[in-house]
Amino acid sequence: MAFASLLLLLTLFSSDAESEATDYAEIEFYLGKEGGGEFWDLTTESPTSDRTKYWKARDDANQAETYFPLVSWETSLGGNVYIGDSFSYVFWVESTNVQEIKFRTTLSVFTPFIGTTNISVVETTKSAALGGPEGPGWLNENYTLELESSALDKSGFPDGIPAYSVFSLVLETSVTWAPDTANRTVWVKGASPEFDSSFIIDFGHVYIDGNTSYFENVRVDEVGEDRLRIKVTVSNALGVENFDLTTVNIKIQGIAGGGKFKNSIIASDKHIYAKYIQGIWWYQEDQGVNQGYYDIEISVKDIWGNLWSSQVSYELIVDQYGLEIEFGEGYSPNGQLPRGGDEFYEFIVHNRGNTRDLFEIEVEDSDLPSGWSVDMITSSILDIQEGDSDYVQLKIE
Repeated sequence: MAFASLLLLLTLFSSDAESEATDYAEIEFYLGKEGGGEFWDLTTESPTSDRTKYWKARDDANQAETYFPLVSWETSLGGNVYIGDSFSYVFWVESTNVQEIKFRTTLSVFTPFIGTTNISVVETTKSAALGGPEGPGWLNENYTLELESSALDKSGFPDGIPAYSVFSLVLETSVTWAPDTANRTVWVKGASPEFDSSFIIDFGHVYIDGNTSYFENVRVDEVGEDRLRIKVTVSNALGVENFDLTTVNIKIQGIAGGGKFKNSIIASDKHIYAKYIQGIWWYQEDQGVNQGYYDIEISVKDIWGNLWSSQVSYELIVDQYGLEIEFGEGYSPNGQLPRGGDEFYEFIVHNRGNTRDLFEIEVEDSDLPSGWSVDMITSSILDIQEGDSDYVQLKIE
């Protein structure tokens, strides 16, 4: 609400009232040692336990390019995920008398109503040094099989992986043993501080859903108290514990300082895979805020320091003020007054703004002839709702 003034008889006035965001991040998944049975857990938590977990490969004598399933890991995805371009790994192995070892890894996604889709099937090989001066150097004790980089097939998910899918890695092995050796073993190690078996994938696990954004433009009578409530859902497919909630932020593009939010920006609970980012923009305290569309940037970092952001657009309606003066039938801006007589003048004030307004009527009588006077018959303050009108009556004598 604002105040407007009428200056009569001549004039009428109405009052005027850091890091760059990413689409993907290199997320490291460790070969967890929790679980059992068909699948073990993938985890993004750095290993802290020295407890060793091994998976023993098949020791058939003549494997001859035959791959045998060894172990599978999986994790649930509680939100939308976008996959990038590359995948790499470092797996720790302990073996005895191995001439050559091959890994075949299959990354796949199980999606309800679709089934399993492979996004990567890749083979890596490590061979013994056969030509050394001391004879063949069979693969013994601890070493790694490493995949520097491999492409990911995203064609099955042009719009990203939907929430509540399952992400898994299957490992198969094929071993060529040293000849005439009865003592032969291969163990693949789970992640530990010393042997951090893991893989890294380009992963877009944070999704800021503009389609679930909620806005409430609170317009009130008190001066300067209009405000916009903003609330947006942000999901983390790996769990909300992977958010750095101290970094949540909302910015209004094109407004100095990103807009006045008065420490109102917070993250609140939705469920274990999603938070609400919400805040209140006190837009009447910012300069240059007019009616129209505004781009609103919502952002948060994950615990690995990756910044995720998205923009939503909102049409802001702000208070606009206007008035119109209308003289009713029998009245006009001009008139004649006989000597010693008096006359009543009446006009209508229309509120042409989009909000309630107070109009103050003031009489400018300094140019009246000596002995003349103007009296306000009606109230000098008009409280007019949007689209309504009120009348003013004066007596001149």
